[in-house]
Amino acid sequence: MRLPALLFLLLTKITTAAPVCPAGAAVAYFRLEARRPDAAYAIPIDRVNRLQKGDTVVFFPSDPPVPTDVSGARVALLLLTPATGELRLLETKKANSRQEWVLPEDVAAIAVAYGPRGLDDDKMRHAATKDPELIAQLAEYSEKTAQTEIVLSALTGRRQNDDRAVDAALQGLATTGGAAKLDRTASLDQQTLSLFRTLNPAIGSYDPLAPEPQQRWQQSAMLASSVAGLFFGNTVGLAGGGAALFLNMRSLMFPKTELRSALLREAPEPALCAAKTAASRTKFAYLWARRMPLGAPPKLQLARTAHWAIGLPATAPVEAADLDLGSAGRAFRWKLVDGKGAVITVPVSVPVGEKLLRVASVPKTAKPGMYKLIAEWDWATVEVAGDVRVHPVPELAPLRLTADSADRLTTNSGEVRARLEGAPTYFVNSLQLLRLGDPLAKPVALPFAAGPQGEWLEFAVNTAGMAVGPYALTIGQQGGGKAELAVAIQPPAPALDGLPIAVHAGAAETIVLTGRGLERIEKLTSKYARIDWDAGRREARVLLAAKAPAEIDMEAHVEGRHQPLRLARALRALGPKPLITAVTRAPQQAGPVERLAGEIDVAMPAAFSMKVQNLPGVAVALACKEPGMTVAAVEGRQLDADTLYFTVPAGLPVGCTLEATVGGSNAASLGKTVALPVLTGFVLTDEAGAEAGTFKGVLRGQGLEAIARTGWTADAARDVAGLPAPEGAGQKLEIVMPWPAPAPHAPLRVWLRGETESRLTTAKF
Repeated sequence: MRLPALLFLLLTKITTAAPVCPAGAAVAYFRLEARRPDAAYAIPIDRVNRLQKGDTVVFFPSDPPVPTDVSGARVALLLLTPATGELRLLETKKANSRQEWVLPEDVAAIAVAYGPRGLDDDKMRHAATKDPELIAQLAEYSEKTAQTEIVLSALTGRRQNDDRAVDAALQGLATTGGAAKLDRTASLDQQTLSLFRTLNPAIGSYDPLAPEPQQRWQQSAMLASSVAGLFFGNTVGLAGGGAALFLNMRSLMFPKTELRSALLREAPEPALCAAKTAASRTKFAYLWARRMPLGAPPKLQLARTAHWAIGLPATAPVEAADLDLGSAGRAFRWKLVDGKGAVITVPVSVPVGEKLLRVASVPKTAKPGMYKLIAEWDWATVEVAGDVRVHPVPELAPLRLTADSADRLTTNSGEVRARLEGAPTYFVNSLQLLRLGDPLAKPVALPFAAGPQGEWLEFAVNTAGMAVGPYALTIGQQGGGKAELAVAIQPPAPALDGLPIAVHAGAAETIVLTGRGLERIEKLTSKYARIDWDAGRREARVLLAAKAPAEIDMEAHVEGRHQPLRLARALRALGPKPLITAVTRAPQQAGPVERLAGEIDVAMPAAFSMKVQNLPGVAVALACKEPGMTVAAVEGRQLDADTLYFTVPAGLPVGCTLEATVGGSNAASLGKTVALPVLTGFVLTDEAGAEAGTFKGVLRGQGLEAIARTGWTADAARDVAGLPAPEGAGQKLEIVMPWPAPAPHAPLRVWLRGETESRLTTAKF
């Protein structure tokens, strides 16, 4: 098992290693550095922004990976000076040992000519001073060289998950497309790929969005080779006017020598790269050039305190002019420095076109705390204004929904904003919500934003159509950390009808609540009342506090909610409840049939007076106790401070136990409503009845169908056999009476249906 594993690792190393010279070969191995008098360190030539008079350029030959004869190699330095506009050739030197050139002037562009078999000093010096066209051509060539090296560095030094360096390099390449015509309204990716396909159709297969890191890496290596091949071949699209430069220099400086363009690579090994050549007797020379970026050290200000986590990628938005951003991209040796002077080196990059500093990974050697971010720019130190706070990677498990946020997550309430608290949220990079218990449910990505100090994270969720029940909120963090939080989508909050509900002060009062969702209410509370809630009967017994305001809020403690539901102005506090202490009935007009005690004849009005404590007004509500319905409301007349006089109208329902209330007072019983027959005539005929000693009689009047029996005394009654017959506007009822009557002009007694006691009437024989 060890051998296959070893072969796999070796194969991976080979296939992912960055090529030293894409599309070419190393023709020399050396590096160039610049030194400034009294400076503590040297800078690789590709990092220098300004070369000035007195600086030293140092040539360091390095050991090639294979034996190479450099005994006859020569190297020369050419300078383009900004003050005089001259092209100067410094002394040519042996290329097999360390060499130095002290610069006699400030430098606008620098070039290195390398001859593996030597260089002709006299001809080169003569051409540099006699042909002014070389100046502009060398400047243009150096610009193309620098641009190409930036692209190759980004492509061959690419990390498996870092596409931004490549994007930035491709953007730079797209903006200097030469003869390639681009659609400036298209996206950057489309412009870049269009450029590549114009320059070389073979590059068209490059896919910058390839899903697999290995595939992207291999495509980057292929693309690097294609770009380098274009440069080495002096293609107009990349090299611009390079062809003219090479024709002039070959004829003037390098007669009988094949001049080739070259690129200087610092990594993975210092090398001078050029197009591959077959073995021949041709004498070759190679030219590398670079225009000095010049400019001034950048001035950068962090847009806000940056928060970075140890071991994770990080960014820091900056406020800076475009020139400063370009200059910052050439800064190096980025470091974090704390208040005690401790220094942590960090891999900072400045993406093209973005006001952003980007860190591939905050070093694990960093300790939590506050830092300043500094960098080197040539031999000057640049400090970024503002602070960087470094944190350990936060634990996400303590994050919780705030109570009010959890209560807002109710179905069909539209877009809801909710907030997480309990742990730093600077580094959260994803939120997903998944319904539990549904095998067909899919995670839904949620938009979110962290607080300025990472103290909270707010997200939005559209609850329209969301099912009530449990959900899982998955919180993702940079570096792959995750946490899962249980949340719930709640049903709509309970709602009460008929608010505000009037409640009297002084004594506990029972009120019946109506509305929706009341079964979820576990408790009702109020600052100004004691409330005993009976959920089964939907009744609340309320006792107001002594100094309750006119309008009172209630809080409903609801199943599943974290905070009480506020019911604004749910109760209306009234004065002490009216109390009816006595009822007096005025004599009701007598009718032809006896009215028993406590009865109210519905055929005529009845008058009453009531003694009422805390009398609130003169409105009287009349209701039937059974079946509990209001039958009338009448206006009374106040006789004194606590006496109210009112009249019960005729025509109320029959069989009603009538009660009266005033302003929500206790109910006072007035009596039972009855409908009594009206007798207008009674005769006894001489026709004998079916029984001995009885004679037939006739009653006339109205409502006679209510009479079930008749008689002279309470213990001797005869049943009424039939029903009354219509007679004009009234009725006629045949009855049977015993004879003789107990006394002359004895009054007739009747028994109404459903009653056991007789009633005297005004009818007499």
